[in-house]
Amino acid sequence: RERWGLPGARGVLLVDADNAFGTIGRGLAVHGIGGLCPPFHRFVSNACRRPAMLVVCDGETTEYMGSRGGCARGGVAAVAFCALGVRPLITELSSAFDASACEQIWCADGSTAAGRLEEIKRWWGSLCIRGPQCGCRPKPSESVLIVGEDCLRLAKRMFGGSGV
Repeated sequence: RERWGLPGARGVLLVDADNAFGTIGRGLAVHGIGGLCPPFHRFVSNACRRPAMLVVCDGETTEYMGSRGGCARGGVAAVAFCALGVRPLITELSSAFDASACEQIWCADGSTAAGRLEEIKRWWGSLCIRGPQCGCRPKPSESVLIVGEDCLRLAKRMFGGSGV
């Protein structure tokens, strides 16, 4: 609500990511969690460092397959793992815009930027470049920019061609 009242063109960008739960860089996330939350690190080190082995048995033969789904999909620690795993990205994005004019909000792999359109655009550009490198792939076609009627024309011009 505070960001909406800023002077100048303002908006809120709601971003959907392409299943960061399954694509987050497992090794990098586990390493990063060690510094962010040491008690949780022991758990994720044991549970998430390597792909889970799936055992397929038809009674005569047994096959083993590594799960590519990641430990962040469906497990009890999924949201915490994903949230802590994208924390380095959140920190890096913080330097890409003026925090007094824009704020980023995250819940696991979902993100939002609220504030002045110019800063939201800077944040979005950085997220589209750095996000995929960290396993967080924003989906422009499923992301939504909310603006006031007085900012609509400017928003269309600024975000035109971005897919939002």
